[in-house]
Amino acid sequence: MKPQLSMENWKENKVVHEGVWGRIYNHATFNSKSYSDIKFEWLSLFSFEVGNKTTFNYILDGNVTSGDLDKYVTDKNKYIQNRLDEYVTPTTDLILDLGSGWGRQSIQLAFNNPNYKILAGELSDSGRKVTDYFKNKYDLPIETFSFNWHEYQSLIDLLSSRNYKEIVILTSNTIEQIPYIKEELFTDLLALPIDKISTIHIEPVKFQYDGIEFPLANHYNRNLKEVLDSLESKKLIEITKIVPKYWGHNLNKTAQNNILIEWKKLS
Repeated sequence: MKPQLSMENWKENKVVHEGVWGRIYNHATFNSKSYSDIKFEWLSLFSFEVGNKTTFNYILDGNVTSGDLDKYVTDKNKYIQNRLDEYVTPTTDLILDLGSGWGRQSIQLAFNNPNYKILAGELSDSGRKVTDYFKNKYDLPIETFSFNWHEYQSLIDLLSSRNYKEIVILTSNTIEQIPYIKEELFTDLLALPIDKISTIHIEPVKFQYDGIEFPLANHYNRNLKEVLDSLESKKLIEITKIVPKYWGHNLNKTAQNNILIEWKKLS
């Protein structure tokens, strides 16, 4: 039997994030007239999110590094962009950012890659409102939709209604909040008539690959490796890359367990 886990109930998760991202939205709209440059506005809002820190300690390729806000953001963007560059081609229909929060990643990808078409799925209304605020103000190639990891049929229905042939999926510290992710989400996704699906996960599940005791708070994921291994054993996917500590946003236990996992749909 699975243990009773805090935030297993998605409604509790939603309430928490409505408050967190609502604060971000209020700050963005209150200060909107102060900005006309998207990169500066995005950077200022990110600085607000992290408490206006001036020094950051974080992980790159297993090594501890440090820097100011500009260096941190540049490094993070580079490490995400490098992975997308491996999969995004001129024929890619869509970048799918699942668990997009306030749009931190989607917005930055959009203004750095105006040719991208980005679909940002987020549980919280306030998170989507922040993304839409940037999208509307700066005419970004982003579409938001309500996405729930536990009740994911809206994602399948949305993708089913469109003629996508090649998509790239990104999750960055979002599956971490789903203690037990459903394998059916992946099998339903893979059953869609999308010829090419490439997926990039950066999630704190390194302990699952190390085979050690669960080291994190109860609401963190416990079964992503098990699900991906099962999909690979069924010849539905091929896991193409695993890099422990590829990127960690700080030095805490969660970041120490971040691992890059990439896979692609098999024909």
